[in-house]
Order: sequence, then structure tokens, then C-alpha cells
Amino acid sequence: MFNNNLRKFLLADLISQFGAGMTMSATSWFILDKTGSNELVALTFGFNVFSGLIMSIFSGIIVDRFSRKAIVIFSLILRGMLITIPMLLLSSYGINKYFLFLLALNNGLGWNLYFPCFQRTLQEITSKNDLLKMNSGAEMTMQIGLFSAGAVAGVLYKVLGFNAILLISTATMVLGAIIIKLIKVEEDMRAANTTTGFIELFKDGISFLSSNVYIFLFGLTMYIPFVAASCYSVTLPGFVNKLLQGDSVIYGLVSMFYGIGACVAGLTVIGLSNKISQRILITGGFVVAIFCGLFMFFTKSIIGTIAITFIVGLCGPGIRTIMYSLIMEIVPKSYLGRIMSVWNIISLGLQIIMTYLIGKTMDQIGASYGFFFYSLIMIIGFIIYYFSSKFTVKKSSTEASA
Repeated sequence: MFNNNLRKFLLADLISQFGAGMTMSATSWFILDKTGSNELVALTFGFNVFSGLIMSIFSGIIVDRFSRKAIVIFSLILRGMLITIPMLLLSSYGINKYFLFLLALNNGLGWNLYFPCFQRTLQEITSKNDLLKMNSGAEMTMQIGLFSAGAVAGVLYKVLGFNAILLISTATMVLGAIIIKLIKVEEDMRAANTTTGFIELFKDGISFLSSNVYIFLFGLTMYIPFVAASCYSVTLPGFVNKLLQGDSVIYGLVSMFYGIGACVAGLTVIGLSNKISQRILITGGFVVAIFCGLFMFFTKSIIGTIAITFIVGLCGPGIRTIMYSLIMEIVPKSYLGRIMSVWNIISLGLQIIMTYLIGKTMDQIGASYGFFFYSLIMIIGFIIYYFSSKFTVKKSSTEASA
């Protein structure tokens, strides 16, 4: 399970995600601190998502066509550059929404190129029997980095300021790229050795999904928690600031408990899946998350917010971990990059719409209403999963028998 390549790979992911997590957390608080506008927080997040959507159109084909290791390294360097350049502009000319949009590109373009390459490389260095273990480990490194970094960012923001966070984040991207360079991967380059063009490859991926509608719907479930997490992330800064009367440290502390919940999910999902069916675990995750979102509308305490954020951290990442493993079992390796890019495009489109609606709603009605959107998204995800899983599991069982 913990061979040398895998240790390096997950370590690089942990380091780079820590930097990305600090940047995301600090940027949201920086905007709210300087402008007081939830709408600008949502617009910046929306620009992040929109740029990610554009990248996702091409990333799946890139992943299937070129060296994944090289692309992971390139994406990390690109993310570092897209943090450094806006940092220099903000330092020289002051706050400007276009500089903030440029900063959002580091996650929008960079992460949406990095993530499918990361998943595909993980699949190549992991045996089929260990996919659930590896996805648990990968989910833990991502969540430790992205959300546990919020507590560190909150303290650093108060003590050293926004620029110091951006400098550290740039350094983590460079260090992650160096570690990835040391990894040895035997890559499946069958798609790269064809003369098929990008458009034909993408059409081939769409054709696979159109012939497997229930796999398409089943896999879409895997990305619903990403949409819901975006709703939660956009709501949280304004909620902490306006209703809880907290500062950047409180916001970082609350964000950290999402990461703690995700880590606990990563540690326990393997053991639980041996005792409880994966279907029950996924269903339970959706149901609990729906009630958590509704409960957040009524709570006005820091302790209650921390507790619910921890539970939300358990649910979304737990669902994704199991779903990733199931998808890797039923989707052929040669299609995985393209198929995931289609799901990601839909997910990002939903994130753009939902986060903008949340920002407007919070400014006009109240800071807690974003949590209703969170519950709504998880209800939709549960409905899609409930119906698609029956047919997907039935089809997989039939193919296995044949």
C-alpha cells in the first residue's frame, strides 16, 4: 500500500494542496475583509470555476493523450505562477477585482488540469484491489491540504498578512513539482500513440457515455459533493463574519474542521465498507448532509458551526472516496480522463450558477441562506444516485456473470 512511489506522490499532493488551501481560504477572507461584499466573494469563486470549466473541456483529452507525470509537474508550476503574478499586482496597485480574478485562475486552470492527471496517475500506480485504500489516502491528503490549511491561513493572515500566505503557497507548488519529478510511473500511452485528433477523442468519450447512460448518471453523483462543498465554502465566510461576529482565526478554525472530518472519513471508510454496504454508506452520507445544511440555517453558535462543519466534512469526502473507487472499477482506463472531464464540466457549470445565486441571496436576504442551497444540491445528488445505482450495479453484475 505504501510503496515508495505512492509515498512521494501523496506527499507531493499534500504539500501542494496545503498551499492551495491557504490561498483559497485567505482570498475569501481578504475580499470580505477589504470590501465586505459576499457577491464579490461569489464572483471571484465563479471566475475560478468558469476558468476551470474551460480547462476541463481539454483536460480529459490531455490526460489520455500525454504523459500524466509531465502534466502534473507543469500544472503545479503554472499554479505557482498564477499566485505570484497577482500577488505582485496587488502589492503594487492595491485591491482590484481583476487581480483577484487572475489569482482565481491558479485554482481554476491549474487545479482542473492537475486533478484528472492526479487521479489517472493514482490509477496507474495502484493495483485494482487497493483502489479504495488509495482513494482514501488521496482524499485525506487533499482534505488535509485544502481545508486544514484554513486554520494556518487564518492565523498567518492576522499576523503576517495576505502576501505572506501567497509566498508560502507558491513555494508549496514548486516543492510539490520537485517531488513528482522523482516518481517513476509506467504510463498507459495507448491513446497517445494513435493518430486520432482531439475532437475525435472527445467524441469517442461522449459516445461511451451516451451508450452507458446509467454510468454517466452514476458518475455524476461523484461530483455532486464538489458542487455542495462550493456552496458551503462561499457561504461560510459571510456567515462567520456577519452572524457569528468572528474574525479570520475563527473562520480558519471552522474551515479546519471540514478537513478533520474528511480525514476521519478517509481513515474509517475502508473499515466501514467491510461491515456496511457501500450503498448504505453513500445513502447515509447524503441524508446526513441534507439535514446538516438545514440545521446550519438555525444555528448561531461557533461550537454548533464547528460541529456541523465536521459532520459535513465526513459526508461529502466519504461519498466521493467510495464513488471514485466504484467508477475506477467500471470505466476503462483508456476512457477515464475524458469521462471525468465531462462530469467535471457539468459540475463546474452547476458551481458557477449556484455560487452566484448564493452571493446575491446572502447580500440581499441573509448570510445563512446559502446553506439551503447546500441541502438542495445534496437532495439532487441523492435522487440521481438512488436511481442510477440500481441499474449500474445490475449491469456490472450481469457483465461479471457473463
